[in-house]
Amino acid sequence: MTVTNAGPNRGGRPRRATDPVASLSPAAVALLAERGYSECTMADLARELDVSVRTLHRYFPAKADIVWSPIERALADRRAFLEAADPGEHPMDVLRRAICSSLQDMAAETGHLRAAVRLVAATPELAVSERVRLGTQINRDFLAERLPADAWPPLADVLSAAISTTTMAAMSWWAAQPPGTHEPHTVVDEALRKLQKGFIEPAADDRPPAPERVHSPKAG
Repeated sequence: MTVTNAGPNRGGRPRRATDPVASLSPAAVALLAERGYSECTMADLARELDVSVRTLHRYFPAKADIVWSPIERALADRRAFLEAADPGEHPMDVLRRAICSSLQDMAAETGHLRAAVRLVAATPELAVSERVRLGTQINRDFLAERLPADAWPPLADVLSAAISTTTMAAMSWWAAQPPGTHEPHTVVDEALRKLQKGFIEPAADDRPPAPERVHSPKAG
């Protein structure tokens, strides 16, 4: 199989023009989406991609690694963004921008990302992958460093889990929509903004009192 140019990468880790992972992963993910994750074996993929099984395993030790490859790049880009972030910026704003920036940098791979996200959403064994926990851990480590010292002790854990769950739910929704109708980074950006604002719902103590019910006199 001829390895083609992986295309431009506007941020995060630079990719070589002959990066085999970037070349093999989109076609392999498309095959898994077409045939079914459980039904398609590594041998099937190798045959269709015109590479040996050994070569395929060299770049993807397990089938799950194929599906997660675009998302892993986004996680690496997120970590790099967070490491370079302005320490004076609100940590929730930084995390939101980091997540959305990593998705925007994959604009040329939207079809690949969509297929991967749909596979993750539809396959239980992928949905509980170590990569899910890694994304949450990246969020938690950053929040633990940036939150005030007197913050509620479990806050970093609670926020990091909420951010990961919201991001994945927004991505799953985006992936289920017709291609071209929404951009993943804009959907996730809006979802995380709503999370940060408490989904627009005021706190119970801030809500206006309910109007008193007016009782009509009973007919005698």
